[in-house]
Amino acid sequence: MSKTTFLLFTFLLLMATGCGSSQKATTQTPPPAKEIIQVEQDGARPGWVRKRPIDDDYYIGIAMIEKRPGMKDYKDKAFKDALSELCSQIQVTVNSNSYLITINRDYKFQQDYLSSTKSSVNTNIEGYRIIDEFENDKEYWVYLSLSREEYKQREQEKMQQAA
Repeated sequence: MSKTTFLLFTFLLLMATGCGSSQKATTQTPPPAKEIIQVEQDGARPGWVRKRPIDDDYYIGIAMIEKRPGMKDYKDKAFKDALSELCSQIQVTVNSNSYLITINRDYKFQQDYLSSTKSSVNTNIEGYRIIDEFENDKEYWVYLSLSREEYKQREQEKMQQAA
């Protein structure tokens, strides 16, 4: 056996043993994280926290705020976030502006293109209800809903009064 054949055989043998050990490592599944198990076994959480409800008859807004030491307005922030989510299902206004600026200095042209997009939601909503709240040491959740039919009726009444 020549020296190159011996080196080639050794190289292939090393590659085969290296690949074999990596296959064994990938077939083993890592143990699940303890936090995930604790969240799944936490029976105190209401169903709407664990799985977002879907209802075609209602607009739904759910928000969660992580509590921090010294944070006193967490309920207000969660309520505003839930209301914003509820409103975003009704109407989102998107404004977009584009600018093309051309500058001529000393016979050199420079062009800049600026674009800005701003989205906002109408938070002037009436008739929503707080369905439920959930609070533990780390989190605060709030669940709001608004009847789609009731919202349409209110909007029609506003249109009639405006006319």
